[in-house]
Amino acid sequence: CARDFHRYTAEAITQSYRRTKFTTEILLSLSDYVVQHEFTSPLMKIKRSIEDMLKESPRLDETVRSRLDEISIQRQRAAGSIRSLIDVFQSLAKKPKWVNLAEAVPRLVPQVDLEVPRPKGVEIKVHLRTDSASVHLTTDALRLMLVNLVGNAYDVLGTVGGGMIDVTV
Repeated sequence: CARDFHRYTAEAITQSYRRTKFTTEILLSLSDYVVQHEFTSPLMKIKRSIEDMLKESPRLDETVRSRLDEISIQRQRAAGSIRSLIDVFQSLAKKPKWVNLAEAVPRLVPQVDLEVPRPKGVEIKVHLRTDSASVHLTTDALRLMLVNLVGNAYDVLGTVGGGMIDVTV
């Protein structure tokens, strides 16, 4: 009778743990969505406002138009930063693994332009060495590092009218 009680108690605890873990995962997913929505929603409103102003006022002063373009670029950067921050927090829960740089970097570099707007006149090339290393981290962490490094290079090259970014791994 005592064995049955212990087995029943262990099963009840296990089931309770599974339900709690499942509920926690749902709440974390929901909170990720809410946080992302709260940050990105105002940025989307800013984007629509800029687009509306540019469409409705074709004869805007060139200074105003260039300021709106700058606001738009900074809005894109803020959106990329918010995505990066959310990705960092989500990747903290992920386990790092060995990532071969020669395989991962060429796949990740094109994604940088989705997060950070490329200035006019800037080119980016990836060169692979035969002795490329592997690193122990998450793919998200590698992507975030590339976004940060390439974004900084975009800032510098954008102010001087363009140039070449050479990513060698």
